[in-house]
Amino acid sequence: MNTTELLKTIPLFSNLKEKYLLSLAQKTCEKNYNEDTLILQKGEKSGFLGIILSGELKVILLSPQGREVNLAILKPYEYIGEMSLLDDEPHSATVITLKKSRLLILPRDAFQEILKENPEITLFLLKQYVKLVRKLSERIADLKFMDIYQRTAKKLAEMSREGKEETLEITHQELANIVGSNRENVTRSLNEMEKKHILYMQKGKIVIKDLKAVKGIYSEE
Repeated sequence: MNTTELLKTIPLFSNLKEKYLLSLAQKTCEKNYNEDTLILQKGEKSGFLGIILSGELKVILLSPQGREVNLAILKPYEYIGEMSLLDDEPHSATVITLKKSRLLILPRDAFQEILKENPEITLFLLKQYVKLVRKLSERIADLKFMDIYQRTAKKLAEMSREGKEETLEITHQELANIVGSNRENVTRSLNEMEKKHILYMQKGKIVIKDLKAVKGIYSEE
């Protein structure tokens, strides 16, 4: 698949006219990153839009004491760096690879040029930011009204698919970073779920056996 065809598969650019896709294709490049590689650093500027073609990235904040809070896990066709390109401010969070990843890199000038000529991309980004605000609002509510056990269950459900046993490749510490707790509390929650036979644990993995029961932990129904 050439770069133009690849761009057509990316939701951010899928509705662009052929001439813009051809122009973009000439200005992009692909870059490979190993696991646990820093891509964007909070407080710095990078000057590019990165679109994930394969792999996974985590978006995090670090406290002065070094505690990590996971804001998001990004997967293929999601992107990084766009906020800094739009407001010309430093990055608001740090981005690190969770797996070996491949990104399509679009420089600042090319990104801003395509925005000026295609306002529908700006509208697309605005819709994504609305979704992000909604998600953050829900997360704040969860922190306020749910305990660790419920929050752990909800995050596991969000990471799982309906209809079959799901294996999640995630450590207890990584899950704790996402839930907003410490590893010990999350491990206790997982042990309780394992006792109820709704999941079981392997090294670096959590296997969901009964997704309905997991959802029942935090659902009002």
